[in-house]
Amino acid sequence: MKKDKPTPTQKRGQPRRRVVPWWRRRLALTAWAVLALAGLAAGGWWSWQQHWPHRLAGEIRAAAVAASIDLGFTVEEVFVVGRRETSRATLLEALAVSRGAAILDFDIHAARERLLALPWVQTASIERLLPDTVVVQITERRPLALWQNHGAFSLIDEDGAQTQYKVTAGEL
Repeated sequence: MKKDKPTPTQKRGQPRRRVVPWWRRRLALTAWAVLALAGLAAGGWWSWQQHWPHRLAGEIRAAAVAASIDLGFTVEEVFVVGRRETSRATLLEALAVSRGAAILDFDIHAARERLLALPWVQTASIERLLPDTVVVQITERRPLALWQNHGAFSLIDEDGAQTQYKVTAGEL
């Protein structure tokens, strides 16, 4: 048998080494990737130092609150359940909410903490009923004893908690 001659499309010997431009070599690509990541990190750090994300979040929040007011999500009613000894004015001052304010902007957690700081309030819960109502449920302390110490009167409740109390001469 006779060996056939290779055709011009067949390759003989070792394959020809492919020439790759310097900017497509592995080391150059790695350097480009590191430079890109360093640039992104530097840009992120700079924008954080300029408080850009905080300002953007604040602007978005303000726009959302304004849109909610336009849609009718405002405080129109405040219902309080369980109030006996705490005055209405003291309670509303602690809530820090007014009629016509944006209901979604009302911080119920901070208002609850302010309510719990009142002397008569033992427990409190606050709920939003959309679109326009805030419901406040409080449990007031039940006085068990009146204690006088150096001329100052205090109420002692069932749990032993002491509440400062202003007593007038007519109440004694």
